[in-house]
Amino acid sequence: MTTPWHQLSHSQLLEATAGLMPFAGLREYWDLSAEEIYWLIMLRGLPAVLVDGEWRFEQRAIDAWAEDNGGLPAVRAFVRDALDEWRRAREELDGRGAHPALRGGLGPAE
Repeated sequence: MTTPWHQLSHSQLLEATAGLMPFAGLREYWDLSAEEIYWLIMLRGLPAVLVDGEWRFEQRAIDAWAEDNGGLPAVRAFVRDALDEWRRAREELDGRGAHPALRGGLGPAE
């Protein structure tokens, strides 16, 4: 019987995840920025495991995930378009001064 992840000791967890691809390895493998990978994890459910504060990936799982999402070129296009749209929206809000956090402060207390 396999022990659930949450019941493993720290050393057992490190041993069990030793064969997983580190974050830097995925950045190189897919030629994506750290920001783009974070977006894929959070917005598109890229399969990942957080171990000792670092995301790790099983190569077979991420390759299958990429294929299920239209292939790596489609994944790259999605994440880059999503980030560009987010940046444009942020700049528009900042330009209008509509969001105090984007102006660098909360403004005067009332």
